[in-house]
Amino acid sequence: MTPGRGAVARFLVAVLATLTGLVGLVGLTVALPAAPAAAAYCASAGGVNLLIDFGALGGSDDTRCGTSGTAHQAFDSAHVPLAYDPDTDMLCRVAEKPAAGEPCTDVNAYWALFVSNEGGPWAYASKGVKSQLVDAGDSVALVWQSTNSTRKPSAAPGQPVAEAKPTAAPAPAKPSPTAPRKPSAKASARTT
Repeated sequence: MTPGRGAVARFLVAVLATLTGLVGLVGLTVALPAAPAAAAYCASAGGVNLLIDFGALGGSDDTRCGTSGTAHQAFDSAHVPLAYDPDTDMLCRVAEKPAAGEPCTDVNAYWALFVSNEGGPWAYASKGVKSQLVDAGDSVALVWQSTNSTRKPSAAPGQPVAEAKPTAAPAPAKPSPTAPRKPSAKASARTT
């Protein structure tokens, strides 16, 4: 006679409770991953991973794929509108945020630029958006933040996509061996 589902479920609960108690007695801790591994924002090699972290402006992070060049060119290639203050040439709006009509340069917040070389940690850029060079496999982030504190992007840098390695052409198929032909009766007669 096989046990019913209820008996199996009670058994599994008892085993789980016992294991949980043992872990507590021994003082073991289980480390849970802090965050999932970063994925590539670009689907193929040769792209620059782009992140827009809107911070206090609201909205979820926006990830895209751009081309190498300056950070401005990378965002422009991914159709992210960037607007600059005409007097200071400071980056003012990214993807229409802050909204038109709202101040963007006379407030205590700004768009910070971060870069990551080939999936490495985020680093505050040493140059501006128009002059910071980025290569394929790099990540670039624009982060809206307060001038009172600097915060890093809320998402991990995108990981570079490995280039597809060319595969060798398959070897030509070997002809299948054929059975030796039996000489026909006429051929046998000629040789004798």
